[in-house]
Amino acid sequence: MKTISEPSVINPSILVLAALVVAVLFVALKGIKLPLLSNPKIALGILIVLGVTICSQGGIGRIAATGSWTHPQAILGYILGTVILLVAASIFFNFKLPSSPASSKPS
Repeated sequence: MKTISEPSVINPSILVLAALVVAVLFVALKGIKLPLLSNPKIALGILIVLGVTICSQGGIGRIAATGSWTHPQAILGYILGTVILLVAASIFFNFKLPSSPASSKPS
C-alpha cells in the first residue's frame, strides 16, 4: 500500500497570513480608518486574496490527493466556496441576495 506523504498544514507563512486576516477583520469591524481599508469592498477583496493565499499554502489536501472528489468533506468545501463567491460577487456588483423570511418581518 502506498502512503501519501503530506506536509504539515500549519506553517509560519500560514500563521502570518492568518494574523493578517485577523488584523483586517479587526480594523474593518471597528471602523478604524486606514487608507487601504477605507472601503468595505476593498477590505473584502483583501480578505478574499488572503484566504486564497492561505488555501494555496496548505497544499492540495488528502481528499484531492487521493482523488476522493465525491467525499462529503470535498462536497462541503465546494458548497462553502460557492457561497463565499456568491456573497463576494453580490457585494462587489451590488446584487441583492434573497433574505430569509424571518429577517423581513418588521420589528
